[in-house]
Amino acid sequence: MNDAPSRRQVLAGGLAAAVALGAAAPDDLAWGVIGEPLSQADGIAPEAELDLARSLGFTRLRVGLTGASAEVGRLEALIELGRGRGVSILPVLSGGDLDRASPKRLKRDAFDLARGLAERFRGRVAAWELGEELETFALLQPCERRDDGSRHPCEWGPASGAGPGDYFGPRWARVSAVLAGFSDGVAAGDAAARRAIGAGGPGHLGAFERLVHDGVAWDATVWRDHGGASEGELDVLSGYGKPIWLTALGAPPAGAGPLAEAERASRLVERIAFYRVMAPRFGVQAAFVERLLDPVGGAGARDGLVEVERGPGGAWRAGRPKASAEAVGRALKSGRRTTPA
Repeated sequence: MNDAPSRRQVLAGGLAAAVALGAAAPDDLAWGVIGEPLSQADGIAPEAELDLARSLGFTRLRVGLTGASAEVGRLEALIELGRGRGVSILPVLSGGDLDRASPKRLKRDAFDLARGLAERFRGRVAAWELGEELETFALLQPCERRDDGSRHPCEWGPASGAGPGDYFGPRWARVSAVLAGFSDGVAAGDAAARRAIGAGGPGHLGAFERLVHDGVAWDATVWRDHGGASEGELDVLSGYGKPIWLTALGAPPAGAGPLAEAERASRLVERIAFYRVMAPRFGVQAAFVERLLDPVGGAGARDGLVEVERGPGGAWRAGRPKASAEAVGRALKSGRRTTPA
């Protein structure tokens, strides 16, 4: 799987994806960040998120999209706002009633949603990420039967996802149906748009073998890294002959206090340097740092690059950039090292 022709395919695919993303610096990755301007749950204006992302050196913004009409309308505006600021948008399509709907229904609904959106945004959205951590729905749970009839030990936790046998067949059929529907739908709606598909959980390499077996087509291989992705994983991923996109690049939770935040900043910078070295070897073409803003109201992990705070009148607004924001901004603006260490 990892022979020389595959390597050439990776590099060729990386060039095609760079063109699709509008990469301005062919000697570096396309750097993006995860934002949430479509939900508007925090009340922060999308212009503020885009300006902040650009000020830190990002030229891509990854945003979740359910297909709700209000979100689609906001995406229209966001694309135009981003264009004026040199920031392109990577929408992430997810959804489907995996618990109850049949694979046939899931595939049809996913196809219709993806085709409609791809047609509407033809020529304005160069790439779509399809599904987000959907493979985790199908991981074998204790006592469940593998495809070969053996039982996943009842005393174990969920399967690791490292191999194709780590997924429960009936649930995987639903996951595969959604991803196939999304992939076919985008292709039908905009043949030029790139389709980014992959796995979200750590070490879930077995999902890709299943995708190939099911005939699901994709143009960029999605992987996530929260501080532990290895050269070995990248080597396996590059064997599929597609450019690799890190659609969530983070660091383990740092805890509270300035020392912990300084450690997180250091680890993020280390991962940026790591992927700049790995890019020419394995076809890593894009990376999106997780994430731009802290969640509002103190809910969830404080994993944003920038704090949020209450402004005049009680509305939320972007607050102080953290040490991680300043460190990441410096790293992105410093250029890349093209020679492996």
